[in-house]
Amino acid sequence: MFLSRQSDKIYFRKLFLRNKMDTMNGISKIFVDSYSSDGRKINNLIGILHLLSHATYLEVYPFGQMLAIMAISHKNNEVAEFGIKCFENWENADGIEKLEAIKFSTHLLQLYANEVINDLRGIS
Repeated sequence: MFLSRQSDKIYFRKLFLRNKMDTMNGISKIFVDSYSSDGRKINNLIGILHLLSHATYLEVYPFGQMLAIMAISHKNNEVAEFGIKCFENWENADGIEKLEAIKFSTHLLQLYANEVINDLRGIS
C-alpha cells in the first residue's frame, strides 16, 4: 500500500512541513493519476486517503477534502469508504456540509456517512 508504513508517514510529514503546497500538489497528482479501477492503483488511492486522514483537517485543506470527495464517487466501495473515513478521522464539523451534499452510490455508504455526520454534529 502506498505510504502505509510508519517511515512513509514520517517522510510525508517532513515533506509537508517543508513545503505544504508542493507536497499536496504532488499527492493530488498521484491520486488523480491513480484514479482507475486497476487493483494496484486502488491501493494507491487507499494509501493516500489513509495518510491524509491522519493529518488535521486544516493541514490538508482544501486538497485533502477534494480528494476525499473524489474518492467517495469512486466505483470501488473500499475507496469510497476511505473517503468518508477521512471526514470521520478529521473530526471537523465542516465535514457535515460536505457529506450532506453527496449522493452516495449505495445504501451502506449513505448509512456510514450518516453515522459520521451525526458524530460530527456532536463535536460542533
